[in-house]
Amino acid sequence: MGNVLVSSLGDQDPDKNPEYADLPDEEFEKICLKANQERDVFGFISILSLTWSRLEDPWLNQILEYIIVKAEKHCSKFD
Repeated sequence: MGNVLVSSLGDQDPDKNPEYADLPDEEFEKICLKANQERDVFGFISILSLTWSRLEDPWLNQILEYIIVKAEKHCSKFD
């Protein structure tokens, strides 16, 4: 699960262009894909469960340990 923060398409947004209203879905998808390739990515967020899958995926332990070290360094009240 996750989200991506990207720049606006502005006037180039295919959803707002009446010229594309009657296109078949496949053609419209191609136009949207091309328009989205021009966007700038500003950030992203993803949610990982660090409890149930830690045992199955050891690399998650490394991520959790990294987060804990950073939290202890930058937080005055780490419990």
